Amino acid sequence: MKKFVSILILGISLVSCSADDETVITNEDTELEYPSITGKWNMVSSCGGIADDCWYSTGDYTKMVEFKNNLEYVEKINNIIEVESTYLITDTLFIANRAIFKIEFGFDYTSEFTFISDTLSIVRGDYWENHIRVTE
Repeated sequence: MKKFVSILILGISLVSCSADDETVITNEDTELEYPSITGKWNMVSSCGGIADDCWYSTGDYTKMVEFKNNLEYVEKINNIIEVESTYLITDTLFIANRAIFKIEFGFDYTSEFTFISDTLSIVRGDYWENHIRVTE
């Protein structure tokens, strides 16, 4: 229930989305455009949890996630690979005229993500991580 409430609050508080690499998502009443999740994303903040606070990436702690075209997922902490898996986007939920995507990972973990402007927000239990796309 706590997870659902977090997603609901996140969905309601979203701002408009735009990007160069967009995917069109359609609902019966709505056509929305969202950036593609494919690519590398650096974590800039993590918000929520018991303290209901935000933490920001520093030089001492960096996190990068990569979603590849071949449905492979890589997660690095301080440039060291911590997780390698497959991923699959399995569902889209529309809340407050926004899309929240359900994603399943090959290590038996399911989560949700959405886009807030150019930021990828991934739900991680009772907190969410905010990532910006790495430009190469």
